[in-house]
Amino acid sequence: VNARALEKLFAIAEEKADECELTVRASCLEVYCETLRDLLSKKPNESNLEIKIDKKGTFVPELIEESVTSVADVQKLIARSKKGRSTFATNMNEHSSRSHSMLSVTVETRSR
Repeated sequence: VNARALEKLFAIAEEKADECELTVRASCLEVYCETLRDLLSKKPNESNLEIKIDKKGTFVPELIEESVTSVADVQKLIARSKKGRSTFATNMNEHSSRSHSMLSVTVETRSR
């Protein structure tokens, strides 16, 4: 995660607060054995998500998005998501993760 980019995002949101309302949401998912799992779900092992594409772009329906207002909020979200990741020992590393995780940040603005 590029913390500087997130710091800049939240700084801009604060600077522009009089001009527009900025909403920031984040989600975390894992790709493991060709399966998508929601790492913010209370039961990540039971989530089996699919990627969809429409006019607005690429998205994952039913993926939990949480509002965040600071870099600290994002870091807490990432720490929470790490608890649900799939990890198994390999010959090279006792705590290896054979999965890939992705943080997605969505920003919406509305003029005041």
